[in-house]
Amino acid sequence: MKLKKIASLALAGIMAVSMLTACGEGGKKEEDPSSSEVTTVSGAAEALNAALSQNKDVIKFESDADLDEGVAAYYLVNPINADKWKESYTSEFVSADDNTMKKYFGADWTAKTSFENVLKDTSDTYDGKAVALIGMFNTKVYTQAEALKTVGKMIDNYDFAEDQNNTNDGKEFRYTGTASVLEVKSAKGAASVWVVVAVVEKDYVAV
Repeated sequence: MKLKKIASLALAGIMAVSMLTACGEGGKKEEDPSSSEVTTVSGAAEALNAALSQNKDVIKFESDADLDEGVAAYYLVNPINADKWKESYTSEFVSADDNTMKKYFGADWTAKTSFENVLKDTSDTYDGKAVALIGMFNTKVYTQAEALKTVGKMIDNYDFAEDQNNTNDGKEFRYTGTASVLEVKSAKGAASVWVVVAVVEKDYVAV
């Protein structure tokens, strides 16, 4: 799965700006209330694969450094809402096809409903297309393992279109997946969430 190089450039730019900010004003650095702290954690692919049952032979997730970098870059410039997460939210999934997320995550769609619809579609409309499932989980409520398992079980319950074409053209659907998990903290650590990202590419190939 190919991610756009813009994610790498964006992350490099963010790091450069951060360094300049820290060095400016005689070394004094003000806490930016709109900033966030992002920590990428390993093990996302393995955890999602372990959660699969009925779909374990349909999709296998792998780690992807480019995806890790893209997701981290996105949340560095799009911090979480501390008030929202420290008070009432326990979890949520991205519900819109966000153009900025598409760019950083290397996906054609990012909404939860899009993820389900693309996977179950039995036409060749989505050949070569990638869709992301993005879950956010309050770290005060979920452990990292619980967050990953929740996403994995959700994916396991989806219907992946498989050998369901009506043209008998000698082709079938194949799926490849990448996964990432990171912890995103708001400024001064007022709130913290696990962000779990699963990206699936759907291909219609000859067998």
